Amino acid sequence: MWTEFDARLLAHMDAEERFMIPVLQRANPRAARAILEEHKHFRNRLTELCTEVDLHTIRLHEARSLVGELRAHSAHEDKTLYGLADQELQGPERESVFRALLNRAKRTIPQRPAGTTA
Repeated sequence: MWTEFDARLLAHMDAEERFMIPVLQRANPRAARAILEEHKHFRNRLTELCTEVDLHTIRLHEARSLVGELRAHSAHEDKTLYGLADQELQGPERESVFRALLNRAKRTIPQRPAGTTA
C-alpha cells in the first residue's frame, strides 16, 4: 500500500510541476516557488517515511502528521494553483492538462501481482 501511495503522490506532484506550475510561474512566481518548496518537502518526507515503513518503525503520529500536511498543502494548491488553472486554462487546453495529470498518475502506479488485493 505504501508503494502505491508513494508512486501516486510523486506522479501527482510531477504532473503539477510539468503542466500547471508553469502557468502559475507566469502569473505569480512567488506562489509557484512556494508550491515547489512544499513539493520538495513532501519528497523528503516520503523518503524518510519510506525507510521507516521498510524497517517497520513508522509511528501513527508520523503518518497522521503527513496527512495533515497534505491536507494543508491541498488547500493551498486549491486556492493558488487550481484556482488559477480554472481561470487561465480554457476548453481543449484545460481538458488536455487534466487528462495528462490523470494519465501520468495511472502510468506510475505499480502493478500488483495477479491474485492480490489492495
